[in-house]
Amino acid sequence: MAKYEEHRAAPMADVSSSPWVDGPTLATELPHRGIIDRLSDFLDGELSESECREVERHLGKCPECQEALASLKQTVELVRSLPLFGAPPGATQRIIQKVRQT
Repeated sequence: MAKYEEHRAAPMADVSSSPWVDGPTLATELPHRGIIDRLSDFLDGELSESECREVERHLGKCPECQEALASLKQTVELVRSLPLFGAPPGATQRIIQKVRQT
């Protein structure tokens, strides 16, 4: 509990310039908003050719969105590096039984 209280008492970081924060920041200013909203789809190859070109054009001239893309890539890499865990033995059967009981 003490560690939680120490963490909770720590000052908040200044994220006012972050492209991921709502408010009068990069994330809500067009055309950044339209680009940032599509970065995940861009990385996943889910954009049309014209949308992809639009994102690439914007990224070519916008250091803030380049930073947002780099941050997203790093996040994806970190999540992919996490170990996978399976359900404990018997969990599937217990869930099925609970669903049938309701």
